[in-house]
Amino acid sequence: MAVTGNEIRRIRNAFGWSIEQFARVLGVHPVTLNRWELSGTEVPQVEGMPSAILLGLRERILRAEEGRHAAAAQARQVALEIEKLLIIGGVLVALGALLAFVNAKK
Repeated sequence: MAVTGNEIRRIRNAFGWSIEQFARVLGVHPVTLNRWELSGTEVPQVEGMPSAILLGLRERILRAEEGRHAAAAQARQVALEIEKLLIIGGVLVALGALLAFVNAKK
């Protein structure tokens, strides 16, 4: 499975690495890494480059993003439930006030 320059930039940024730091990890020259990122296209297979590292990092980031999306969806669901409870609470308060008003008129 190939990796693109855009994905390499995303991986590097996700870990907060500079071009120089990530180039060292990959065993390539920083200019080469910069060129890949700027092109955004598929990175050629370079002898000695640990592509397994790139693929592993990409998978790790994808799993983290999936976790964030799931957490965001869960937070939205909780917010909807809270909104429903607040509406029900408001209706109950209004009914209580109405009953108090009706009872006061008797």
